[in-house]
Amino acid sequence: MSKDLRKKKKITLPTILLMLLMAVIGFTFIYPFYYLFINSIKATSLDFYKAPFNWPEHGATLKTYKTMIEGFKIFRYFGSTLIVLIGTIVVVTPLSICTAFTFAKYRFRGSNFWYLMMVAAMTVPAQITIIPVFIAFGKLGLVNNYAGMIILNMGMICSTVVMMTSYFRGIPNELLDSAKLDGCGYFRTIVNIVMPIGKPAITIQTILNVNVIWNNLFGSRIILQKQNVKMIMPAIADLVGKYEGEPTYMFAGMLLAVLPTLLVYLIFQKQIVRGVLAGSVKG
Repeated sequence: MSKDLRKKKKITLPTILLMLLMAVIGFTFIYPFYYLFINSIKATSLDFYKAPFNWPEHGATLKTYKTMIEGFKIFRYFGSTLIVLIGTIVVVTPLSICTAFTFAKYRFRGSNFWYLMMVAAMTVPAQITIIPVFIAFGKLGLVNNYAGMIILNMGMICSTVVMMTSYFRGIPNELLDSAKLDGCGYFRTIVNIVMPIGKPAITIQTILNVNVIWNNLFGSRIILQKQNVKMIMPAIADLVGKYEGEPTYMFAGMLLAVLPTLLVYLIFQKQIVRGVLAGSVKG
């Protein structure tokens, strides 16, 4: 028999402290979902007021979820949000990739100035510009219009371009020169060289943009006011008035509203980690 040369890893005090810290952080992220769930399945609101942190005393029920789906018609708001989300991603992502590549690899008059303007635009609160934007959108017929919300969301191009530019600067110039010698033009270089190499940055920024669009409350509440075009977060905010005194229904609505973004993070968690790690190495 061959000797087992592997040494057992010693569990040191720093390792134990790190594991405890990670357990505490994990608990703080998981507990809010647990809290929403146990209170959303309580038979009456009285159960919540009596014991908000305990499992339902009088049995669990799914009537709150049935009310959210059939009565409140929450999936209608899911549909509106998906239309805005897909439209925004389809517009923002290609424009951001092209703009970021241009800033990263091309030098032209005013390039630094315009890049700094994009960085500066990220510091401007949306609350400052929303009134003139609303007036302009009203005159153009873009209020209560999905196109208006997509145009408003295009403001996230600034943060997307800044993030992608820092990553694209790490693409070797030799590869771009080789592509040019092979006859690749601007767009073909982006498709064949920039996008495959920049996939981690593109993926993580797209996921972050999806999260921002889905959870948009301020802008969507102002631009999309009618019920037939309202997005999910303003609809969830309306639950406070619609089901006042019945928090179990509000908890069910909030949990349903957060599930899509939670699923996105769970499905693409490996890509998120790779993107963060790749970005740190490039930086």
